[in-house]
Amino acid sequence: MSYKNRLVALFGALLVAVAFLTLAASAMNGSGPQTLFTDNITAVGTSLAITPMEQALLDRLNAAVISIDAAIYDFDRISIRDALIAAHNRGVVVRIVTDDEAYTNSSYQLHYAALEAAGIPVINDARPSSIMHNKFFVIDGEIVWTGSANMSNTAFSYNHENGLVLTSTLVADIYTIEFEEMFVDGRFGTAKSDNVTHTVTYNGIPLEIYFSPTDGAMTEVINAVNAATESVEFGIFFYTDDALRDAMLARLQSGVTVSGVWDQLGAANAYSDDEALCAAGANLKIENFGGKVHNKFMIIDGSGSHPVVITGSMNWSTAGGEANDENTIIIHDAMTAQAYVAAFAELYNALGPETLCQTSGEGDVLVYLPLIIKPLPPTATPTPTATPTVPASTATPSPSVTPSATPTSPPGPTGNIVINTIFYDGTGSQEPDEYVEIRNNDTQSVQLNGWTLRDVANHVFTFPSFVMQPGQVCRVYTNQVHPEWCGFNYGSGSPIWNNGGDCADLRNSSNVTVDTYCYP
Repeated sequence: MSYKNRLVALFGALLVAVAFLTLAASAMNGSGPQTLFTDNITAVGTSLAITPMEQALLDRLNAAVISIDAAIYDFDRISIRDALIAAHNRGVVVRIVTDDEAYTNSSYQLHYAALEAAGIPVINDARPSSIMHNKFFVIDGEIVWTGSANMSNTAFSYNHENGLVLTSTLVADIYTIEFEEMFVDGRFGTAKSDNVTHTVTYNGIPLEIYFSPTDGAMTEVINAVNAATESVEFGIFFYTDDALRDAMLARLQSGVTVSGVWDQLGAANAYSDDEALCAAGANLKIENFGGKVHNKFMIIDGSGSHPVVITGSMNWSTAGGEANDENTIIIHDAMTAQAYVAAFAELYNALGPETLCQTSGEGDVLVYLPLIIKPLPPTATPTPTATPTVPASTATPSPSVTPSATPTSPPGPTGNIVINTIFYDGTGSQEPDEYVEIRNNDTQSVQLNGWTLRDVANHVFTFPSFVMQPGQVCRVYTNQVHPEWCGFNYGSGSPIWNNGGDCADLRNSSNVTVDTYCYP
Protein backbone atom coordinates (compact mmCIF):
# COMPACT_ATOMS: atom_id res chain seq x y z
CA MET A 1 0.00 0.00 0.00
CA SER A 2 1.38 3.43 -0.94
CA TYR A 3 2.13 6.07 1.68
CA LYS A 4 -0.75 8.15 0.31
CA ASN A 5 -3.14 5.22 0.56
CA ARG A 6 -1.98 4.46 4.07
CA LEU A 7 -2.71 8.10 5.05
CA VAL A 8 -6.16 7.88 3.50
CA ALA A 9 -6.90 4.64 5.34
CA LEU A 10 -5.60 6.05 8.61
CA PHE A 11 -7.65 9.22 8.16
CA GLY A 12 -10.74 7.10 7.42
CA ALA A 13 -10.18 5.03 10.55
CA LEU A 14 -9.81 8.21 12.61
CA LEU A 15 -13.06 9.54 11.20
CA VAL A 16 -14.83 6.32 12.16
CA ALA A 17 -13.35 6.47 15.67
CA VAL A 18 -14.33 10.12 16.12
CA ALA A 19 -17.82 9.37 14.86
CA PHE A 20 -18.13 6.47 17.29
CA LEU A 21 -16.91 8.56 20.23
CA THR A 22 -19.23 11.41 19.26
CA LEU A 23 -22.20 9.07 19.11
CA ALA A 24 -21.23 7.53 22.42
CA ALA A 25 -20.91 10.94 24.08
CA SER A 26 -24.18 12.04 22.54
CA ALA A 27 -25.93 8.93 23.82
CA MET A 28 -24.44 9.44 27.26
CA ASN A 29 -25.38 13.15 27.42
CA GLY A 30 -28.87 12.44 26.14
CA SER A 31 -29.61 9.48 28.41
CA GLY A 32 -31.09 11.50 31.26
CA PRO A 33 -34.06 13.87 31.36
CA GLN A 34 -33.59 17.27 29.74
CA THR A 35 -32.97 19.81 32.51
CA LEU A 36 -34.20 23.39 32.16
CA PHE A 37 -33.62 26.45 34.36
CA THR A 38 -34.71 30.05 34.16
CA ASP A 39 -32.06 32.77 33.87
CA ASN A 40 -33.67 35.65 35.77
CA ILE A 41 -31.06 36.74 38.30
CA THR A 42 -30.76 40.18 36.70
CA ALA A 43 -34.45 40.52 35.74
CA VAL A 44 -36.07 43.79 36.85
CA GLY A 45 -39.65 42.76 36.11
CA THR A 46 -41.79 40.45 34.04
CA SER A 47 -41.53 40.32 30.27
CA LEU A 48 -43.50 38.77 27.44
CA ALA A 49 -40.33 37.94 25.49
CA ILE A 50 -40.07 34.17 24.94
CA THR A 51 -37.49 32.55 27.21
CA PRO A 52 -35.42 29.42 26.45
CA MET A 53 -37.31 27.34 29.03
CA GLU A 54 -40.61 28.53 27.61
CA GLN A 55 -39.47 27.81 24.05
CA ALA A 56 -38.60 24.24 25.01
CA LEU A 57 -42.22 23.73 26.08
CA LEU A 58 -43.66 25.61 23.10
CA ASP A 59 -41.64 23.44 20.68
CA ARG A 60 -43.26 20.32 22.11
CA LEU A 61 -46.76 21.78 22.26
CA ASN A 62 -46.45 22.98 18.66
CA ALA A 63 -45.26 19.53 17.55
CA ALA A 64 -48.09 17.64 19.28
CA VAL A 65 -50.22 15.57 16.90
CA ILE A 66 -52.43 13.42 19.13
CA SER A 67 -53.02 14.77 22.63
CA ILE A 68 -52.02 17.27 25.30
CA ASP A 69 -53.05 16.74 28.93
CA ALA A 70 -52.11 19.64 31.18
CA ALA A 71 -52.36 20.16 34.94
CA ILE A 72 -51.97 23.92 35.43
CA TYR A 73 -52.12 26.26 38.41
CA ASP A 74 -51.30 29.96 37.76
CA PHE A 75 -52.01 30.73 34.10
CA ASP A 76 -51.45 34.04 32.33
CA ARG A 77 -48.69 33.21 29.83
CA ILE A 78 -50.23 34.14 26.48
CA SER A 79 -47.76 32.10 24.41
CA ILE A 80 -48.74 28.87 26.22
CA ARG A 81 -52.43 29.69 26.00
CA ASP A 82 -52.22 30.33 22.28
CA ALA A 83 -50.15 27.18 21.67
CA LEU A 84 -52.83 25.09 23.40
CA ILE A 85 -55.59 26.71 21.32
CA ALA A 86 -53.57 26.22 18.11
CA ALA A 87 -53.05 22.54 18.96
CA HIS A 88 -56.78 22.11 19.54
CA ASN A 89 -57.55 23.84 16.23
CA ARG A 90 -55.34 21.41 14.31
CA GLY A 91 -57.13 18.42 15.81
CA VAL A 92 -55.04 17.61 18.89
CA VAL A 93 -57.14 16.51 21.88
CA VAL A 94 -56.36 19.06 24.62
CA ARG A 95 -57.59 18.54 28.21
CA ILE A 96 -56.91 20.78 31.22
CA VAL A 97 -57.23 20.40 34.99
CA THR A 98 -56.68 23.33 37.34
CA ASP A 99 -57.36 24.67 40.80
CA ASP A 100 -60.74 26.28 41.51
CA GLU A 101 -59.22 29.43 42.99
CA ALA A 102 -56.76 29.84 40.13
CA TYR A 103 -59.62 29.27 37.70
CA THR A 104 -61.63 32.16 39.19
CA ASN A 105 -58.64 34.41 39.93
CA SER A 106 -59.02 37.70 38.07
CA SER A 107 -55.48 37.44 36.69
CA TYR A 108 -56.00 33.98 35.19
CA GLN A 109 -59.71 33.60 34.46
CA LEU A 110 -59.50 35.41 31.12
CA HIS A 111 -56.99 32.85 29.87
CA TYR A 112 -58.93 29.84 31.11
CA ALA A 113 -62.02 31.35 29.48
CA ALA A 114 -60.12 31.65 26.20
CA LEU A 115 -59.38 27.92 26.26
CA GLU A 116 -63.00 27.09 26.95
CA ALA A 117 -64.24 29.46 24.25
CA ALA A 118 -62.02 27.59 21.79
CA GLY A 119 -63.64 24.29 22.82
CA ILE A 120 -60.98 23.02 25.24
CA PRO A 121 -62.45 21.40 28.39
CA VAL A 122 -61.17 22.79 31.69
CA ILE A 123 -61.91 20.91 34.94
CA ASN A 124 -61.21 22.52 38.32
CA ASP A 125 -60.89 20.77 41.67
CA ALA A 126 -63.79 22.64 43.38
CA ARG A 127 -61.98 22.42 46.73
CA PRO A 128 -61.57 25.71 48.65
CA SER A 129 -59.51 24.13 51.43
CA SER A 130 -56.58 22.79 49.37
CA ILE A 131 -55.16 23.31 45.90
CA MET A 132 -54.44 21.54 42.62
CA HIS A 133 -50.84 22.75 42.55
CA ASN A 134 -49.38 20.55 39.77
CA LYS A 135 -47.57 21.98 36.76
CA PHE A 136 -47.19 19.13 34.27
CA PHE A 137 -47.95 18.25 30.65
CA VAL A 138 -48.28 14.87 28.97
CA ILE A 139 -47.85 15.25 25.21
CA ASP A 140 -48.77 12.55 22.65
CA GLY A 141 -48.62 9.89 25.38
CA GLU A 142 -44.83 10.03 25.25
CA ILE A 143 -43.43 13.35 26.54
CA VAL A 144 -43.75 14.60 30.12
CA TRP A 145 -42.95 18.16 31.14
CA THR A 146 -42.80 18.83 34.90
CA GLY A 147 -41.08 21.05 37.44
CA SER A 148 -41.71 24.12 39.57
CA ALA A 149 -42.80 26.62 36.89
CA ASN A 150 -46.37 27.80 36.60
CA MET A 151 -47.61 28.88 33.19
CA SER A 152 -47.25 32.53 34.15
CA ASN A 153 -45.32 35.63 33.22
CA THR A 154 -43.54 35.69 36.58
CA ALA A 155 -42.51 32.04 36.33
CA PHE A 156 -40.82 32.27 32.95
CA SER A 157 -39.39 35.78 33.03
CA TYR A 158 -38.91 36.83 36.68
CA ASN A 159 -38.81 33.90 39.12
CA HIS A 160 -36.16 31.23 39.57
CA GLU A 161 -37.60 27.91 38.37
CA ASN A 162 -36.54 24.52 37.09
CA GLY A 163 -38.08 22.03 34.71
CA LEU A 164 -37.64 18.52 33.34
CA VAL A 165 -38.57 16.95 30.01
CA LEU A 166 -38.79 13.15 29.93
CA THR A 167 -39.47 11.24 26.72
CA SER A 168 -40.84 7.87 27.78
CA THR A 169 -44.18 6.18 27.22
CA LEU A 170 -43.78 4.46 30.60
CA VAL A 171 -43.37 7.76 32.46
CA ALA A 172 -46.12 9.33 30.36
CA ASP A 173 -48.49 6.49 31.26
CA ILE A 174 -47.88 7.10 34.97
CA TYR A 175 -48.64 10.82 34.65
CA THR A 176 -51.69 10.06 32.48
CA ILE A 177 -53.15 7.81 35.19
CA GLU A 178 -52.79 10.66 37.68
CA PHE A 179 -54.24 13.18 35.23
CA GLU A 180 -57.29 11.07 34.39
CA GLU A 181 -57.97 10.42 38.05
CA MET A 182 -58.59 14.17 38.27
CA PHE A 183 -60.00 14.96 34.82
CA VAL A 184 -62.11 11.84 34.15
CA ASP A 185 -62.96 10.61 37.66
CA GLY A 186 -63.22 14.05 39.26
CA ARG A 187 -61.13 12.89 42.23
CA PHE A 188 -58.65 15.30 43.79
CA GLY A 189 -56.60 15.38 46.96
CA THR A 190 -57.31 12.65 49.47
CA ALA A 191 -60.15 11.32 47.29
CA LYS A 192 -57.52 9.92 44.92
CA SER A 193 -55.79 6.57 45.41
CA ASP A 194 -52.19 5.40 45.32
CA ASN A 195 -52.56 3.65 41.96
CA VAL A 196 -49.34 4.15 39.97
CA THR A 197 -45.99 2.45 39.68
CA HIS A 198 -43.47 4.50 41.64
CA THR A 199 -40.11 3.10 40.56
CA VAL A 200 -39.22 2.96 36.87
CA THR A 201 -36.12 2.98 34.70
CA TYR A 202 -35.55 5.80 32.22
CA ASN A 203 -32.79 5.02 29.70
CA GLY A 204 -31.07 2.97 32.38
CA ILE A 205 -31.59 5.64 35.07
CA PRO A 206 -33.70 4.80 38.14
CA LEU A 207 -36.60 7.22 38.67
CA GLU A 208 -39.13 7.48 41.47
CA ILE A 209 -42.47 9.25 40.88
CA TYR A 210 -44.93 10.20 43.63
CA PHE A 211 -48.15 12.19 43.67
CA SER A 212 -49.49 14.03 46.69
CA PRO A 213 -51.33 13.54 48.89
CA THR A 214 -51.84 9.79 48.46
CA ASP A 215 -48.37 8.45 47.66
CA GLY A 216 -46.31 9.50 50.69
CA ALA A 217 -44.12 11.89 48.70
CA MET A 218 -42.77 13.74 51.74
CA THR A 219 -41.80 10.43 53.39
CA GLU A 220 -39.77 9.55 50.29
CA VAL A 221 -38.04 12.94 50.33
CA ILE A 222 -37.14 12.42 53.99
CA ASN A 223 -35.86 8.91 53.24
CA ALA A 224 -33.58 10.35 50.56
CA VAL A 225 -32.23 12.95 52.98
CA ASN A 226 -31.63 10.26 55.62
CA ALA A 227 -29.41 8.44 53.11
CA ALA A 228 -27.17 11.49 52.47
CA THR A 229 -23.51 10.89 53.31
CA GLU A 230 -21.75 13.99 51.94
CA SER A 231 -23.98 16.93 51.04
CA VAL A 232 -27.48 18.30 50.65
CA GLU A 233 -28.07 21.36 48.46
CA PHE A 234 -31.46 22.89 47.77
CA GLY A 235 -33.41 25.81 46.38
CA ILE A 236 -36.85 26.21 47.95
CA PHE A 237 -39.89 28.46 48.10
CA PHE A 238 -41.72 27.14 51.20
CA TYR A 239 -40.09 24.74 53.67
CA THR A 240 -42.11 24.23 56.85
CA ASP A 241 -42.22 20.43 57.25
CA ASP A 242 -40.68 19.72 60.63
CA ALA A 243 -39.98 16.05 59.94
CA LEU A 244 -37.87 17.07 56.95
CA ARG A 245 -36.22 19.72 59.11
CA ASP A 246 -35.32 17.10 61.71
CA ALA A 247 -33.89 14.80 59.02
CA MET A 248 -31.60 17.60 57.82
CA LEU A 249 -30.62 18.50 61.38
CA ALA A 250 -29.62 14.88 61.93
CA ARG A 251 -27.54 14.91 58.75
CA LEU A 252 -25.83 18.13 59.87
CA GLN A 253 -25.00 16.52 63.19
CA SER A 254 -23.47 13.54 61.39
CA GLY A 255 -21.16 15.80 59.37
CA VAL A 256 -23.13 16.17 56.13
CA THR A 257 -22.84 19.65 54.59
CA VAL A 258 -26.24 21.31 54.10
CA SER A 259 -26.51 24.37 51.84
CA GLY A 260 -29.63 26.13 50.62
CA VAL A 261 -31.12 29.14 48.88
CA TRP A 262 -34.40 30.12 50.51
CA ASP A 263 -37.02 32.41 49.05
CA GLN A 264 -37.41 35.62 51.07
CA LEU A 265 -41.17 35.26 51.28
CA GLY A 266 -40.93 31.63 52.35
CA ALA A 267 -38.27 32.41 54.95
CA ALA A 268 -40.48 35.16 56.44
CA ASN A 269 -43.25 32.64 57.07
CA ALA A 270 -43.81 32.13 60.78
CA TYR A 271 -43.50 28.34 60.37
CA SER A 272 -40.40 28.34 58.17
CA ASP A 273 -37.56 26.04 59.23
CA ASP A 274 -34.70 28.27 58.05
CA GLU A 275 -33.82 29.55 61.54
CA ALA A 276 -33.46 26.03 62.93
CA LEU A 277 -31.15 24.98 60.10
CA CYS A 278 -29.13 28.17 60.39
CA ALA A 279 -28.66 27.64 64.11
CA ALA A 280 -27.41 24.10 63.42
CA GLY A 281 -24.75 25.30 60.99
CA ALA A 282 -26.35 25.02 57.55
CA ASN A 283 -25.01 27.31 54.83
CA LEU A 284 -28.20 29.17 53.97
CA LYS A 285 -28.81 32.32 51.98
CA ILE A 286 -32.12 34.18 51.90
CA GLU A 287 -32.52 35.53 48.37
CA ASN A 288 -32.81 39.24 47.60
CA PHE A 289 -33.54 38.86 43.89
CA GLY A 290 -36.40 40.70 42.26
CA GLY A 291 -38.39 37.53 41.55
CA LYS A 292 -39.11 34.62 43.83
CA VAL A 293 -36.97 31.53 44.31
CA HIS A 294 -39.94 29.36 43.38
CA ASN A 295 -37.84 26.19 42.98
CA LYS A 296 -38.50 23.03 44.95
CA PHE A 297 -35.32 21.09 44.19
CA MET A 298 -32.76 19.20 46.24
CA ILE A 299 -29.46 17.57 45.30
CA ILE A 300 -28.15 14.85 47.62
CA ASP A 301 -24.48 13.81 47.43
CA GLY A 302 -24.16 15.68 44.13
CA SER A 303 -20.45 14.82 43.80
CA GLY A 304 -20.74 11.36 45.34
CA SER A 305 -21.02 7.94 43.77
CA HIS A 306 -24.83 7.80 44.14
CA PRO A 307 -26.18 11.33 43.55
CA VAL A 308 -29.90 12.04 43.77
CA VAL A 309 -32.04 14.93 42.49
CA ILE A 310 -35.52 15.68 43.84
CA THR A 311 -37.82 18.16 42.11
CA GLY A 312 -41.42 18.76 41.11
CA SER A 313 -44.28 21.01 42.20
CA MET A 314 -44.41 20.14 45.92
CA ASN A 315 -43.33 22.70 48.50
CA TRP A 316 -41.93 21.05 51.60
CA SER A 317 -44.95 21.68 53.79
CA THR A 318 -47.79 19.76 55.41
CA ALA A 319 -50.17 21.05 52.75
CA GLY A 320 -47.78 20.00 49.99
CA GLY A 321 -47.47 16.47 51.27
CA GLU A 322 -50.88 15.80 52.78
CA ALA A 323 -53.52 17.98 51.10
CA ASN A 324 -52.58 19.46 47.73
CA ASP A 325 -52.40 17.74 44.36
CA GLU A 326 -48.65 17.68 43.61
CA ASN A 327 -46.06 15.63 41.76
CA THR A 328 -42.54 14.77 42.94
CA ILE A 329 -39.82 13.04 40.95
CA ILE A 330 -36.59 11.57 42.36
CA ILE A 331 -33.77 10.96 39.86
CA HIS A 332 -30.73 8.78 40.51
CA ASP A 333 -28.35 10.13 37.87
CA ALA A 334 -24.94 11.84 38.02
CA MET A 335 -25.37 14.04 34.94
CA THR A 336 -28.76 15.31 36.09
CA ALA A 337 -27.26 15.98 39.51
CA GLN A 338 -24.41 17.99 38.00
CA ALA A 339 -26.85 20.16 36.06
CA TYR A 340 -28.72 20.95 39.27
CA VAL A 341 -25.49 21.48 41.24
CA ALA A 342 -24.47 24.10 38.67
CA ALA A 343 -27.89 25.79 38.83
CA PHE A 344 -27.75 25.85 42.62
CA ALA A 345 -24.23 27.31 42.60
CA GLU A 346 -25.33 30.08 40.23
CA LEU A 347 -28.10 31.16 42.60
CA TYR A 348 -26.01 30.77 45.76
CA ASN A 349 -22.98 32.62 44.40
CA ALA A 350 -25.11 35.47 43.04
CA LEU A 351 -26.18 36.34 46.60
CA GLY A 352 -23.92 38.46 48.77
CA PRO A 353 -22.79 37.88 52.37
CA GLU A 354 -25.62 40.04 53.71
CA THR A 355 -28.03 37.24 52.86
CA LEU A 356 -26.06 34.57 54.72
CA CYS A 357 -27.02 33.10 58.08
CA GLN A 358 -23.85 32.71 60.08
CA THR A 359 -22.53 32.33 63.61
CA SER A 360 -20.77 35.27 65.18
CA GLY A 361 -17.56 33.35 65.80
CA GLU A 362 -18.20 33.38 69.56
CA GLY A 363 -19.43 29.80 69.77
CA ASP A 364 -23.03 29.67 70.84
CA VAL A 365 -24.10 33.17 69.77
CA LEU A 366 -26.08 33.21 66.54
CA VAL A 367 -26.30 36.23 64.29
CA TYR A 368 -29.12 35.64 61.82
CA LEU A 369 -29.89 38.06 59.01
CA PRO A 370 -33.04 36.61 57.45
CA LEU A 371 -34.39 39.35 55.21
CA ILE A 372 -33.50 42.33 53.14
CA ILE A 373 -36.73 44.27 52.78
CA LYS A 374 -37.06 45.89 49.39
CA PRO A 375 -39.80 47.09 47.05
CA LEU A 376 -40.47 44.88 44.08
CA PRO A 377 -38.83 46.31 40.93
CA PRO A 378 -41.23 47.64 38.28
CA THR A 379 -42.46 45.44 35.48
CA ALA A 380 -40.14 45.54 32.51
CA THR A 381 -41.61 47.08 29.37
CA PRO A 382 -42.14 44.32 26.79
CA THR A 383 -41.20 44.74 23.20
CA PRO A 384 -44.07 45.97 20.97
CA THR A 385 -44.27 42.65 19.13
CA ALA A 386 -44.79 40.71 22.35
CA THR A 387 -48.25 42.05 23.18
CA PRO A 388 -50.68 39.45 21.82
CA THR A 389 -54.41 39.71 22.29
CA VAL A 390 -57.11 37.20 23.14
CA PRO A 391 -58.17 35.28 20.01
CA ALA A 392 -61.21 36.71 18.26
CA SER A 393 -63.08 33.48 18.91
CA THR A 394 -62.67 33.89 22.67
CA ALA A 395 -65.94 34.67 24.39
CA THR A 396 -65.99 37.53 26.87
CA PRO A 397 -65.58 35.81 30.23
CA SER A 398 -68.03 36.38 33.01
CA PRO A 399 -66.74 38.24 36.08
CA SER A 400 -64.57 36.25 38.44
CA VAL A 401 -66.56 34.18 40.91
CA THR A 402 -65.71 34.73 44.57
CA PRO A 403 -66.23 31.93 47.09
CA SER A 404 -68.67 34.09 49.07
CA ALA A 405 -71.00 37.00 48.53
CA THR A 406 -69.67 40.35 47.33
CA PRO A 407 -69.49 43.26 49.78
CA THR A 408 -72.73 45.19 50.22
CA SER A 409 -71.37 48.08 52.24
CA PRO A 410 -68.86 50.70 51.10
CA PRO A 411 -65.23 49.82 51.68
CA GLY A 412 -63.31 51.36 54.53
CA PRO A 413 -60.53 53.92 54.12
CA THR A 414 -58.34 53.35 51.10
CA GLY A 415 -55.15 51.43 51.90
CA ASN A 416 -52.47 49.29 50.34
CA ILE A 417 -53.90 46.07 51.77
CA VAL A 418 -57.50 45.20 50.87
CA ILE A 419 -59.85 42.36 51.77
CA ASN A 420 -60.57 40.38 48.61
CA THR A 421 -63.21 38.03 49.93
CA ILE A 422 -64.42 35.96 52.88
CA PHE A 423 -65.07 32.25 52.55
CA TYR A 424 -67.56 31.78 55.37
CA ASP A 425 -69.48 28.57 54.62
CA GLY A 426 -66.88 25.97 55.52
CA THR A 427 -67.17 22.22 55.95
CA GLY A 428 -67.46 20.19 59.13
CA SER A 429 -68.74 21.16 62.54
CA GLN A 430 -65.74 23.34 63.29
CA GLU A 431 -65.49 24.84 59.78
CA PRO A 432 -61.68 24.99 59.95
CA ASP A 433 -61.39 25.99 56.29
CA GLU A 434 -63.08 29.39 56.66
CA TYR A 435 -60.76 32.19 55.62
CA VAL A 436 -60.41 35.90 54.91
CA GLU A 437 -58.36 36.69 51.81
CA ILE A 438 -56.30 39.88 51.69
CA ARG A 439 -54.19 41.37 48.91
CA ASN A 440 -51.41 43.96 48.66
CA ASN A 441 -52.45 46.29 45.83
CA ASP A 442 -49.49 48.62 46.24
CA THR A 443 -46.18 48.60 44.37
CA GLN A 444 -44.34 48.55 47.71
CA SER A 445 -43.96 45.79 50.27
CA VAL A 446 -45.85 46.26 53.55
CA GLN A 447 -44.86 45.06 57.03
CA LEU A 448 -47.96 43.61 58.73
CA ASN A 449 -46.52 43.25 62.23
CA GLY A 450 -49.17 44.35 64.73
CA TRP A 451 -51.98 44.66 62.17
CA THR A 452 -55.30 43.15 63.22
CA LEU A 453 -58.31 41.50 61.61
CA ARG A 454 -61.61 41.26 63.51
CA ASP A 455 -65.25 40.37 62.97
CA VAL A 456 -68.36 42.04 64.39
CA ALA A 457 -68.14 39.83 67.49
CA ASN A 458 -64.56 41.10 67.97
CA HIS A 459 -62.67 37.86 67.33
CA VAL A 460 -59.24 39.44 66.82
CA PHE A 461 -56.34 38.04 64.83
CA THR A 462 -53.02 39.90 65.27
CA PHE A 463 -50.56 39.54 62.41
CA PRO A 464 -46.99 38.45 63.22
CA SER A 465 -43.93 40.05 61.67
CA PHE A 466 -44.56 39.42 57.99
CA VAL A 467 -43.58 41.38 54.88
CA MET A 468 -46.37 41.26 52.30
CA GLN A 469 -45.00 41.71 48.80
CA PRO A 470 -46.65 43.75 46.01
CA GLY A 471 -49.50 41.77 44.47
CA GLN A 472 -49.25 39.04 47.08
CA VAL A 473 -52.45 37.33 48.25
CA CYS A 474 -52.67 35.90 51.77
CA ARG A 475 -55.40 34.16 53.74
CA VAL A 476 -56.22 34.14 57.43
CA TYR A 477 -57.78 30.74 58.15
CA THR A 478 -60.09 30.06 61.07
CA ASN A 479 -58.31 26.89 62.20
CA GLN A 480 -55.90 25.64 59.54
CA VAL A 481 -52.28 26.37 58.66
CA HIS A 482 -51.54 26.83 54.96
CA PRO A 483 -47.94 27.98 54.47
CA GLU A 484 -48.57 28.55 50.76
CA TRP A 485 -51.19 31.15 51.78
CA CYS A 486 -48.78 32.83 54.23
CA GLY A 487 -49.53 30.58 57.22
CA PHE A 488 -51.97 32.88 59.06
CA ASN A 489 -54.31 31.03 61.42
CA TYR A 490 -56.78 32.31 64.02
CA GLY A 491 -56.43 29.01 65.83
CA SER A 492 -60.11 29.18 66.74
CA GLY A 493 -61.88 26.06 67.94
CA SER A 494 -65.20 27.23 66.49
CA PRO A 495 -66.45 29.09 63.39
CA ILE A 496 -65.90 32.86 63.26
CA TRP A 497 -67.61 34.09 60.09
CA ASN A 498 -71.41 33.86 60.34
CA ASN A 499 -73.22 32.32 57.38
CA GLY A 500 -76.04 34.84 57.77
CA GLY A 501 -73.75 37.85 57.41
CA ASP A 502 -70.74 39.49 59.02
CA CYS A 503 -68.13 42.22 58.54
CA ALA A 504 -64.34 42.02 58.59
CA ASP A 505 -62.34 45.01 59.79
CA LEU A 506 -58.65 45.22 58.85
CA ARG A 507 -56.57 47.67 60.92
CA ASN A 508 -52.94 48.69 60.73
CA SER A 509 -50.50 48.75 63.63
CA SER A 510 -51.77 52.22 64.60
CA ASN A 511 -55.27 50.75 64.98
CA VAL A 512 -56.53 52.70 61.95
CA THR A 513 -59.03 50.83 59.75
CA VAL A 514 -57.48 50.08 56.37
CA ASP A 515 -60.36 48.15 54.80
CA THR A 516 -63.79 46.79 55.69
CA TYR A 517 -65.60 43.94 53.94
CA CYS A 518 -69.23 43.00 54.67
CA TYR A 519 -71.46 40.32 53.24
CA PRO A 520 -75.22 39.99 53.73
